[in-house]
Amino acid sequence: MLSLQLIWLAIIAWTGASTNWSKLSFLAFYSILAGAVVIFLPAALILKLRDFQKMVLQKEKWVIFTLCLVALLVGAFYATQHRQWSDEGRSFNTAKTLAATGLESSYLEHGWLRTKHPPLVPLTYGLTLNLLGENLLYLRFISVLFLVATVPVVYLLGRELYDRETGYLAAILFLSFPLVVRLGSSAMMDMQLVFFFTLSLLLGLRLLRRPSYRLVIALGFVIGLGLLTKYIMVFVFGALLGFAFFNPDLRKLKYHLATAILISITILGLWLFYIYHLGILTAQIQKIVDYTGIFHILNVEINLPPSPLLADIAEQATDSSSPLVDAGTETPEGREVLPRYTIPAGGRIFQLGLETLFARLPSALGVHHLPLIFFGVMVLLRWRKPADLFVLFWIGILFFVLFLTLPDHRYFLSTFPAIAILIARSFTSFPEIKERALLLCVLFGAGNLYLFVDWVREATLFLPL
Repeated sequence: MLSLQLIWLAIIAWTGASTNWSKLSFLAFYSILAGAVVIFLPAALILKLRDFQKMVLQKEKWVIFTLCLVALLVGAFYATQHRQWSDEGRSFNTAKTLAATGLESSYLEHGWLRTKHPPLVPLTYGLTLNLLGENLLYLRFISVLFLVATVPVVYLLGRELYDRETGYLAAILFLSFPLVVRLGSSAMMDMQLVFFFTLSLLLGLRLLRRPSYRLVIALGFVIGLGLLTKYIMVFVFGALLGFAFFNPDLRKLKYHLATAILISITILGLWLFYIYHLGILTAQIQKIVDYTGIFHILNVEINLPPSPLLADIAEQATDSSSPLVDAGTETPEGREVLPRYTIPAGGRIFQLGLETLFARLPSALGVHHLPLIFFGVMVLLRWRKPADLFVLFWIGILFFVLFLTLPDHRYFLSTFPAIAILIARSFTSFPEIKERALLLCVLFGAGNLYLFVDWVREATLFLPL
């Protein structure tokens, strides 16, 4: 783990991804120091850590309280420190417009909102600005609250699948992934999606344990809210079907699941009918097609007829004398303009996939976790219990589908709870290294967050900047 951490820092320096040599040098020294402390930690202290864990795990309410408190402190502190993501600026501007003019006007005026996103998070952000005032930090704290809510859900899911200790370790590991804290303290939509995604799987598992139509309704509404957060929430259906496949008892609840899916689709359908009425449904479908790499891999071009609302903009896009403005950018007059999109080249999707696989995802998880992930996969493949196969399926199906469709590292965040559970489960086969490895994960995660607090990517491996 220490070697991989140092190699990762060396690659950042060698490729020029960052030229902040003082910070990279400090982080390398910090990593060596942290590794040495963990390696030479006295056995007596390790025993005390084990006793502390046993004491905490005796009362579940204290487990949940401790995890929530740590998540709140870490998320709130990082929200006040890190630099602004580009999408945060768009979220903030959209929320201001929504707070001032309402939902319909915002969707008609903002191309970034009109062509890409369902309404739940923008509405939440707009309401927050209405109540508290125009400050980006308020929106970041909304994401922090979802981070705080997601951590105990990861714990409860790990406990339902395995045991209380696995859930506890998984929740800590989830917080040690740098991208979790970065997105969990940013004014975007990713942590909200992870919360609804993970909670859906938890409710599905509890439905198996204790079937009831109250859980069915809750599951349907949670999935529906996830679909109103980001459309890629649709992948949760694949994860639930995989869970049903590996748990024969769940197949007996097919009518319960069908009812929950019907409720969620109804919620999404009401939103789609509304944007159809506004005349922007076609624009959203076209943008999804544009961003879906499978069409480029298969060399399939899909061009939908423009909606009446965007007909005049589509004419500009077909006029060779008219300069096109990318969606999400602003004209000199300050209004966002949506052209008729041209599907990007398949090579661009392939490049993004390579960049995600070899650069962004390892950094998002922390390269020091890679040996633990490898051992976790080996352990679960050896045991092959229904819970083991479900965790592997959850990770595998989302990785496969996302690499074919939307290979951006942020979209893989929905697999991070499963990866945390995978690593936590591997510790059962290597109990002698559990405390040291977990402590090193936390220390390295904190160090990596120090690097990313003002991160500016200055070079990439496969993509042009």
